[in-house]
Amino acid sequence: MGKQGNYRPDPGIDLERFAMFLKDGQPFRFSRFSDGELFIIRNERLEISQSKLIIGKHAVSHQLPSHDHKLFDPETQQQFREDLIEAAQHQGEFYFIGLPGSHNKGLANDRDQIIDWRGGISEQITFADLLINSNYKRFTNEVLPTIVYKNLTTVVGNFRTEPKRLNSSWELIPVPDNFLATFPECFEVIWSQIAEMDEGRLVLASASSLSNLIATRIDKERPDLTMIDIGTALHPMMGLGDRTRDYHVQIRRPSGLDLIRRAMYRNAPHFRIHW
Repeated sequence: MGKQGNYRPDPGIDLERFAMFLKDGQPFRFSRFSDGELFIIRNERLEISQSKLIIGKHAVSHQLPSHDHKLFDPETQQQFREDLIEAAQHQGEFYFIGLPGSHNKGLANDRDQIIDWRGGISEQITFADLLINSNYKRFTNEVLPTIVYKNLTTVVGNFRTEPKRLNSSWELIPVPDNFLATFPECFEVIWSQIAEMDEGRLVLASASSLSNLIATRIDKERPDLTMIDIGTALHPMMGLGDRTRDYHVQIRRPSGLDLIRRAMYRNAPHFRIHW
């Protein structure tokens, strides 16, 4: 399926492809496998709380809001891990997965494992960071206006999300904090609403690793729907804060400290997306 051999994803070309799908009304699914998803696939304990991040036996201090909290326990949540692996292996003509690039340090082996599962690199593989980092300004300036124009849109995201800030016609399917505590029941509640959607609706998923499972099931059962795993890209526009991710500095109104932060961010090794 698609190209193999020397093919390499290109962040500009891949973003433009999704933009054209949106403009032409071609349904597609985009599912991001970032560091959190790969840690779960590795079968490592993952805990994200307000004050710390634990991966396996390693812990670091940090500050994140409640809607980022998550706990994956390998001893009790293997079903979710198996479903996530299935989502990484699933293939379809208009089912695209985003994987870490070389700018995402320490994840090359995980990325290569998923590529091997899928039989090699193809046009259905792009970047997990496709909508952010060095692509963020282009996404917000060139692609987001097309998305906002679509009234038949549902956001699947944390219950605090306010999609009507972007379009008064948009609807929300709420997701609880730490959805894994109520999986699979919470997934089935969400799916029951997606299954009944009008034909051709756009689904924007900002539901952590739950988004991957949603994308796979839509591709299998509702291929008339477009689903984009937007991650945290639209958090500043939907009331979830513009300071929880460093790339958000690119769209904040420049001020003294933010000008310094923006310059530092643009020099960070993870800013420029490359395979």
